[in-house]
Amino acid sequence: MEMINYVFDQIREDSHAKKIVEAMSDRVKHILAKAMPEGYDEIDIPEDELINAIIVVRRAAKKSKAIDVNYQILKEMLLWQKRFYMQSDSFNVDKLLDYSRYIKNHEIVYQTICEELSKSDKFEFKHSIDLAKPLSVNIRNVEEYCDSLKIAVKALYKMVVTELAKDCKGLGPFFLFHAEIFGDDELGSKTLTHWFACHEAYIRHHVKGEKKTDIIRDLDASPLKPLYGFNLGGDMSNASAKLTTYIDEAKRLIASAEHGTFPY
Repeated sequence: MEMINYVFDQIREDSHAKKIVEAMSDRVKHILAKAMPEGYDEIDIPEDELINAIIVVRRAAKKSKAIDVNYQILKEMLLWQKRFYMQSDSFNVDKLLDYSRYIKNHEIVYQTICEELSKSDKFEFKHSIDLAKPLSVNIRNVEEYCDSLKIAVKALYKMVVTELAKDCKGLGPFFLFHAEIFGDDELGSKTLTHWFACHEAYIRHHVKGEKKTDIIRDLDASPLKPLYGFNLGGDMSNASAKLTTYIDEAKRLIASAEHGTFPY
């Protein structure tokens, strides 16, 4: 119990909510003591379980707000998959119906995906502490490790979801939402806004047949001006090149919707 006491004392010193820390510490220690075989005076807890206990107490002390699933953003992402697919030359009714079903049942589908992902193998990362080094050096090494771990986890998610999107046709928006958008509504809004800009540029040029110069002038004089940010100088070359990037991205998104890998 000695190590646990030291740990919880440290948490209490670093926290403003000392009473909450004390209450949670007592609760955790009570649970651990109940779990030990009869006759054991000391609780020998593995390092990873000790970390989990610290997390429980610190979360209670910080009163951090839980992140809720913003299903509306997920639904909008699926709607854009359908919209881009409807511009495809190889339009298929069955695939369109699949995309429509995903929109209608997006909450159930996402929950099912999460349940399946929970069954996959867990990835473990370990960091060793060398007590021969000063505390300040070990703390610095921990911070460096955490920074590196964040990069590794992000890369792991990107690799996994990209592969899943290839194998699970039409579920790309779910994987993108799961890996990048969940918990970051600002990024979700930016993503949806960008898709809108690409779609609008494509529709005006390739569906309505408007000239690029006319599209640029019209958009620059409309409420959508901040969205595109055209820099109209002496000629249209820069603005035209920028509009082309939106159109090309729309073509890529249409192709990805055709292949079932939208938006990858």
